[in-house]
Amino acid sequence: DTIYIPGGGFTINTLNIDKTLSVFGVGYDSDSTQATGITQLNGTIVLKQGADNTFLQGFYLSSNIIFGTNPSDEVVNNITISRINMNSIYLSANGSSASTSNNILLTENWFRGEIAAAYVTGLVVSKNFVSQGFRYASNCLFTNNIFIGGYCGGGPFSSVDNCLFQNNYFYVGHGPCCCQYLVSGNSNQFINNAMNLNWSFPDGSNTGSSNWFGIAPNSIFVNCPSAAFDNTYDYHLQTPSN
Repeated sequence: DTIYIPGGGFTINTLNIDKTLSVFGVGYDSDSTQATGITQLNGTIVLKQGADNTFLQGFYLSSNIIFGTNPSDEVVNNITISRINMNSIYLSANGSSASTSNNILLTENWFRGEIAAAYVTGLVVSKNFVSQGFRYASNCLFTNNIFIGGYCGGGPFSSVDNCLFQNNYFYVGHGPCCCQYLVSGNSNQFINNAMNLNWSFPDGSNTGSSNWFGIAPNSIFVNCPSAAFDNTYDYHLQTPSN
């Protein structure tokens, strides 16, 4: 089944999806939805067993997307989540317990919170804005994202193993509360990323090559005067000034 949601605000409370659906809104950016207004869903979306091959796209979500409510209903496969402005996503009922869900694509989203990946297989995280952290992942691809943030008391990538981080921009704060490390995990590869801090590789079993360090947001993006996500900024790349 396919559902098209017009511009406007809709209260969904907790929307449980346990069958294959394709859901399309008109978008979440007011600059590109002037004729219709954005599609805003107020509540939480829960994908449960039976929701394999679901496709979600094009709306603002006030809360989170969660896979399941407990281990018995949290496994879903072949899921695409695209162009959604949401708080966080949890790829199992709590995001940290390992799930056997497979083939999950997260692309062109705006995560105001975190991605808790539940060690699912076949995870691709591509072309997203991520505001907090990326945790509980293994054997994934994290590419062409802009990451600004980190956890208080740790680092931006926690409990992550055997993942490839390629062609991303990372801006992380540094101080007594945040970002004493870049990644907590093993055997990750960092290739051709730009970062604001001067990390060094190898870092334990984590390796890196062709990365740029000490790159401020306003020296890599056309118009990004601060380390923040703002739909009035221009995140197209320019030639770095240093």
